[in-house]
Amino acid sequence: MSFPDGTYEELRRELEQARKRIAELETELSRRGRDWDYSGVVAALQESEGKYRLLAEKMNDMVWTADRGFNFTYVSPSVEKILGYTPQERLGRKSSSLMTPESAAKALDTFVTELQRDAEPGVDPDRSVLAEVEMIHKNGSRVWLEVNSTFVRDDAGNVIGAHGVSRDITERVGMREELKRQHERLECLVRERTAELTEAYERLRVENESRKATEAALRVREQDLEELNAALRALLRQREDDKRTTEMNLMSNLKLSVLPNIDKLEQTALDEGQRAFLAIVKSNLRAITSPFIQRVSSGYMGFTPGEIQIASLIREGKSSKEIARIMTISVSTVHTYRNRIRKKTNTRNSKVNLMSFLRSLG
Repeated sequence: MSFPDGTYEELRRELEQARKRIAELETELSRRGRDWDYSGVVAALQESEGKYRLLAEKMNDMVWTADRGFNFTYVSPSVEKILGYTPQERLGRKSSSLMTPESAAKALDTFVTELQRDAEPGVDPDRSVLAEVEMIHKNGSRVWLEVNSTFVRDDAGNVIGAHGVSRDITERVGMREELKRQHERLECLVRERTAELTEAYERLRVENESRKATEAALRVREQDLEELNAALRALLRQREDDKRTTEMNLMSNLKLSVLPNIDKLEQTALDEGQRAFLAIVKSNLRAITSPFIQRVSSGYMGFTPGEIQIASLIREGKSSKEIARIMTISVSTVHTYRNRIRKKTNTRNSKVNLMSFLRSLG
C-alpha cells in the first residue's frame, strides 16, 4: 500500500508512547525491586513492536531506524523494491554508503545543522526533517528518495539515533528536471526571439529614420523643383510676351513703313518680271502679318521656308506654271512641293482642293 500522509506521524507517536511506557515500567521495576513481575513490560513492548512492524512491513515506502552514527538498526522489506537490497544486507550499514557524494555531503550538513538547532530555545525536539537525497541502486542506477526523519532521544533528551520513512520520488524528480529543461529551453527561445525582435526593431527604426531623411530630402527637392518650375514658367511667359511684342512691332513696321513703300513702288515703271517679283514680295510681307503663315510654320505642320512660299502662291490662286515662272524653278519641282504640302496637311489621298484648304487656314 502507499504511504498516507498521517502514517509516519502515527508511527512516530506509537514509538514515543512505547518509549515513555518502557521508561515508566523501568521506573516501577526499580521501585518495587527485583521480585516484581515485569511480564507486563514485555507484553507492552511486544504490542508496540508488533504494531510498528505491521505498519512498516505493509508500506511501499521504506521505514527505517538508525543509531547516532546513522547505521541502520531496522529497515523495512520495501528497501528491496526501492534499492534492490534485502533488509539483512542493509542492517548495520551506514545510510550514507548508498548516497551519491553530493547527497551524502548534504545529509551530513543537515544532520549537523539540526543538532545545532537543538540548543536554540523554542525548537521542537520532536520535529521532523524533510530532505531529498540521491541513492545508488544495487544495479547501479540512481534513485531519488524523499526522506522524512525524526531524532530518537533518551530520557535526558539526548539524540541517540533517528527513525524515518523514505519514499521513491525518482519519477517526480525526473518530471521536475524535465520541466526545468523545458523552462530553460523556453527561456532560451524567448531570449532568442527577443534578440530577433530587438534586431528587427532596430533595423526598422534605422530604415524609418532613413525613409524620413529621404522624404525630407525629397520635399526639399520638390520645393526646389517647384521654385524652378515657377521660374521657368515666368521665363516662358516673359518669352511669349517678348515674342508677341516683337511680332506686334514687326507687323506694325511692315504695315506702316514697308507695305506703303511697296505700294508706291508698284506705281513706277516696272517691266513684267519686276512686277512679278514685287508681287511676290508684297504677298509674302502681307502673309507675315496673317495667321496663315503662323500656322503653317508652327510645329504642328512644320513647313520649310520654300514650302511656305509655294503654299502662299497656291493660296493666292497661282497655277503650277505661274509659280514655276515666278520662283524660277521647274514645274516638276512645283509638283514636288505640292506633294510635300499635301502630306504635311494630311490631304494627300483626298479630293480636297489644296487652294481652298490653305485659304481655310487663315
